[in-house]
Amino acid sequence: MKSNTITFFNKSIYKVFECPLCKSKKRKTLGLYQKNLYSEMLSKILKINESKLINKIKNVKCKNCSLVYKNFWFKDKILSNLFKSRILIHPKGNDIFENKFNKNFFSSEIKKLENKTNSESIRKTKRILISILDSVRSKNIKIIKGIKILKSEKKFSSNDFVRLLSLKKFITKPKRFSRFIGYKDKKLWNFLERKIKILSYAETGCPAWGLLEMARRNKVKTKFVISKDKNFWNERKGCLIKSKLNKRILVNDLKYLNKVSLFGIIEYFDHLNDPLRFIKNVSTKSENFYLILDDLEDGKVPIQHFTGWGKKSIKFLSFKLTRKVYIYQNYFTHKKMIFAIFKDL
Repeated sequence: MKSNTITFFNKSIYKVFECPLCKSKKRKTLGLYQKNLYSEMLSKILKINESKLINKIKNVKCKNCSLVYKNFWFKDKILSNLFKSRILIHPKGNDIFENKFNKNFFSSEIKKLENKTNSESIRKTKRILISILDSVRSKNIKIIKGIKILKSEKKFSSNDFVRLLSLKKFITKPKRFSRFIGYKDKKLWNFLERKIKILSYAETGCPAWGLLEMARRNKVKTKFVISKDKNFWNERKGCLIKSKLNKRILVNDLKYLNKVSLFGIIEYFDHLNDPLRFIKNVSTKSENFYLILDDLEDGKVPIQHFTGWGKKSIKFLSFKLTRKVYIYQNYFTHKKMIFAIFKDL
């Protein structure tokens, strides 16, 4: 790596000396995570080899509270470049509107893959195809084999393309809580209503796939708090436009939100640079709140997430907040998630 590139890289990151949850400095280094769209984009921004980037920005696990976090993290200017310039719209949120989960689109993407030679374009198409197969309701072994083919670095054979095309028959309806549906789920809302008397509801994160619609259908006073964090998308230029939310329910900053009976934080919390400060603010603005996020206590936290949470770290968080927490690790049966509801003691 050239000296000017090293200097630029070092000025673009900072070392994280202590756990962002409990402030302990005792930790252990974990294994490497997989390359993805975000590591690809960050390597371009930082002008560094993608593998070298992953070897530098590692996951570590706190020995005190079990939170997983990054040993180095990106400065705000880099995160802004990533989420405001390189990946303008939340990909999962955008998939709610794009109508990609159908046989014709799947077939056309495979045919495109046959003719592509550009490595970046090939990786992008592979990611799209994997996301579709991963959202299929069928548990047929052929689906698993198809995903394995797409994840392989080997050049595809003609038989591979035939096998992949044969999978389109399984593309009927996406499974619950997959990226093409999100969390707009009546049963999930009913589950929360059985636990909490919901008179008012607020949410933050991506406006495309949460429970805002369910709340409105149930005539609950609803608000959406727009994210100000650098490590997230500018929803005013993305899914907020496509969601067509009434402007009257938008809140520009959490500090302007009147207290609500329930606050929802869906696949957002692990992005934040300072999760403890954020959740303390949420706690003052809500009688109850819930978190839905990837269960990543095993340490396989992708590069775009600053933290990874599991049962132990969530329990420690409840202790810090002096809140009672109810953790449901098996609610989302087809993917490993944490679903935690926080209530007053």
